[in-house]
Amino acid sequence: MAERLHGASEEFTRLWERHEVAVHRSSRMKVLHPEVGAIEFDTEALLTPAEDQRVFVFTPPPGTGAIEALELLRVVGPETAHRSHTR
Repeated sequence: MAERLHGASEEFTRLWERHEVAVHRSSRMKVLHPEVGAIEFDTEALLTPAEDQRVFVFTPPPGTGAIEALELLRVVGPETAHRSHTR
């Protein structure tokens, strides 16, 4: 396919030769928690200007049940964690 595009478009050839690749900075991730099950998050990677450090932001997307699962963890999380360490 790339060969056909090279032959059909000078612009494609010029862009292809520059090798510029977009950085994938956002995605959706699913975390499996032993108490509440799967929790989906939208993730965003924030880069420093030098791109040598990253901060990942996890946001619960609406309509997935993630907000409710996080609320449940907020309420039962410390108690559950405490019990699991004493067994």
